[in-house]
Amino acid sequence: MDGLLTTLRARFPFPCRIGAPLLFGRAKVVLARLVVPTAELLDVHAEVHRMSLPHLSPGPMPNALPGQWTAHVTMARRVVPGQMVRAVRISGTPPEIAGRVVGLRRWDGNAKREYPIS
Repeated sequence: MDGLLTTLRARFPFPCRIGAPLLFGRAKVVLARLVVPTAELLDVHAEVHRMSLPHLSPGPMPNALPGQWTAHVTMARRVVPGQMVRAVRISGTPPEIAGRVVGLRRWDGNAKREYPIS
């Protein structure tokens, strides 16, 4: 596994662009911004998926599978309808952000804990 992680770490950093605001959920939503999908980003995602699959129990959620994943940066959680207009206006400024992907982490939402990978 260490050899695989070394190979994966060698891919960073690489450029990315943060784009349009996204909403996930219904009554209380997650407000996020799209990470514009590039071939490089999608390839890294597929590689992480292949490396992780033998260690996932239960398996990955369907929306995390290659070809079904929406790369994003979470801006706010539990946004209620009365906050929506202001939150989208604030989170959408500037309309695009140039950045760099410098590493990976695994986020355990149940335990509210992060595990750095690279």
